[in-house]
Amino acid sequence: MEKQVKEFQDYLSKLLSSYNSLGSLLSEEREILIKREIKRLEGITEEKQKLLNQIENLEKVGYTLQQNLSCGLCKDDTVLPLREICNAIPSPYKDKFHDLRFNLKLAYSKIVRINKINATLIKKYLDFSSFYVKKLRTLSEDTSTYSASGKLNSAGGGISVLFQKKV
Repeated sequence: MEKQVKEFQDYLSKLLSSYNSLGSLLSEEREILIKREIKRLEGITEEKQKLLNQIENLEKVGYTLQQNLSCGLCKDDTVLPLREICNAIPSPYKDKFHDLRFNLKLAYSKIVRINKINATLIKKYLDFSSFYVKKLRTLSEDTSTYSASGKLNSAGGGISVLFQKKV
């Protein structure tokens, strides 16, 4: 069982490291959104997707490790949640598991918080862009040389006014 405990502890350490990397990447994404650096946003989105895929694969492996450890701790097929594993683990590992669990919860909370901020920033930019496009569309209807039917605009705005003035 000691081998299972060490493998699960290594898994939790890798997961924590990945969560911390994701948190840092999301913080960097927030700064990029604030500075409106669209080209850098594409790169960070790719990095984020790779890291999320890595975390997903890691969690699949972790579930198997959690199943194996749970079977060793409770002698049946029940998969224990991390909190119960932390309480059932033998003494030399108990403190380390509690620390890992606490740090995982902190990292996860940070990810959720920053992700909400980034989503809000993206929504604000989309709302602004939509507003701006609507204003441009309205403006072009008022000052356009041609109407929607393709005929010369009777309002006399836009380019037609420029060409009708005598020099």
